[in-house]
Amino acid sequence: MQDQYHALGPLLEKARAELPVGGLIHGEAFSLLEAMSAVEIGNAKMDSGMMAVPKSLDELLAEGVAPVDLDMASVLAVMDKLMALEGTWHNGGALAQTVFSCLYMLKPERLSDEVVLSAFFLSLKEA
Repeated sequence: MQDQYHALGPLLEKARAELPVGGLIHGEAFSLLEAMSAVEIGNAKMDSGMMAVPKSLDELLAEGVAPVDLDMASVLAVMDKLMALEGTWHNGGALAQTVFSCLYMLKPERLSDEVVLSAFFLSLKEA
């Protein structure tokens, strides 16, 4: 069985000449959802080459990236962001890149003294 290859250069040149600004050339099996889930160079959440040595969750928490002593405005901001992340997940985003990108969701027990956020996280966990 011999593989057959076809030169795509002339076809791509013709398509490029007719392609409007912002246009896209794609095959029949193209899925915008899958394309958006592909690796994005320069996006810290998706580009594993951006950080030479990724920090662990414990290191990030030790640096105070997700503080537990929050004022009400910060509590509401966390809840707002988490609801947006959950909505993105329900619309097809990857769980690891949406809901679980929130450090508070990875260790919700840290917020046991924060009654409002604890209740909010419990409601998300049960949903």
